Amino acid sequence: MQIENQDLHQLKQRELEYLALVENCNHAELAKCTKFLAMYLALYRQQFGEIPSANYMKLLQPTTLDKDLIQIIGDGMREASEMMKVVLMQGRDKDSVTNRKWVN
Repeated sequence: MQIENQDLHQLKQRELEYLALVENCNHAELAKCTKFLAMYLALYRQQFGEIPSANYMKLLQPTTLDKDLIQIIGDGMREASEMMKVVLMQGRDKDSVTNRKWVN
């Protein structure tokens, strides 16, 4: 399948939101987010089984983008962004987190 400009634009927007959230998290908040994402992965493994190491390695190696990889990367950034928002809302004023525009 051919990659469309809209796909790349949406991926870039997710990346910008993710990076803005990372900038707003302190070390402890990032550590908490990592723990939550690890638990999320553990729950996935319980329900669907082990993820082959080859799948992880494929994501770590530079490769050509295709529609499927763009979807995986975008979904991953969305999950990480949502987890960071949850962590930020726990330790800060909820309105300041939910009403903030993370991307210009």
